[in-house]
Formats: sequence, structure tokens, C-alpha cells
Amino acid sequence: MALAEAILVCLTDRSMSGYDLAKNFDASIGFFWRASHQQIYRELGKLRDKGFVESQELTQNGKPNRIVHTITDEGRKALRSWSTKPCRVPSVKDDLLVKFYALEDVDLDALKDQL
Repeated sequence: MALAEAILVCLTDRSMSGYDLAKNFDASIGFFWRASHQQIYRELGKLRDKGFVESQELTQNGKPNRIVHTITDEGRKALRSWSTKPCRVPSVKDDLLVKFYALEDVDLDALKDQL
């Protein structure tokens, strides 16, 4: 999955600021896709340049203005197109799973401690 598509997916729920997107990532997509705030802001600029996202600056009293991002119809089309492409099979390398595979030949007490 590319970060751009992950951002578009989040924006299908509602319009959000970059800060809101970063928080949303941590509470939802963040369980299987990580992105820093800087990466999110950088990608939002690229999405805006492609016409996939529109951004509106909202004036706030006593705080910096807030920029809210909304997915466009073109962004939804791009998301739909992306959804038709096959996914890569993720590479799984997990020592613990290998140890489980070899249950008959490992120290079970040590394995229990690791769990």
C-alpha cells in the first residue's frame, strides 16, 4: 500500500487537517501502516498537485489557521482504480513463528517465557 492511498482512504470518512490525519492513522490504519506527520504533510501536497485532494484554510482565533483536506471526485476515482490492482504478498519473517513450527525440538519452557 502506498501512503497516498492510505491518506485517501482516511479522507473518505470525512475532511481532515494534516494533524487529524496523523491522529486518525494512529488510531486506525496505524495498526498496519505507519507514517510520520512529515510524510503525511508531504504526501498531502502531492495529492493536492494531482487534484486528488482539495485544501481549504480555515481561520481560527488565537491559534494558527487550520488547513482542512477533502478528497475530490478524481481522488475517489484514483482510489477505485488502485483497489483493482493486485496486492503484493507481504513478506513475513517472524522468529517466534519458526519456533512454533519446531515445537517438538525447542525448549518449551523458554518458548512459554517468550510468549
